[in-house]
Amino acid sequence: MNYAVILAGGRGVRFWPLSRYEEPKQLLKIFGDYSLLQHTFKRISKIVRPANIFVVTNRDYALPIYYQLKELGLKKENNIAEISPKNTAASIGLIASIIEEKDKDATLAIFPSDHFMRKEQVFHNALRKAFVLAKDGLMVIFGI
Repeated sequence: MNYAVILAGGRGVRFWPLSRYEEPKQLLKIFGDYSLLQHTFKRISKIVRPANIFVVTNRDYALPIYYQLKELGLKKENNIAEISPKNTAASIGLIASIIEEKDKDATLAIFPSDHFMRKEQVFHNALRKAFVLAKDGLMVIFGI
């Protein structure tokens, strides 16, 4: 089964003055009525079932993230709050172990929470192909 993981632990210090610790970049509504995080979730949920989308964040952002995403289909148990934020690799290791307990044959796609894409169909086509390649044992990396 395909799973998506959105990394949303950023503290809002790199997009100053718009973002602050209290309102990090991923929670800002920069492009329309949805936050960057909501755009990311909506974009991914067209390929991966919302029940198979996980978000990894820190304790301070767990509730605001859940409130932003629950109406889009985020399950409460899929909103993972790290007790002590470490780094990207630790976040991916944590969520990979959680998903592996649920599904030994899982295929994971990892996404930042704060990207915006205008050509979503191009992204969707690439993601579908990436899942096929990953199921064949390859690691697929998208870059900008």
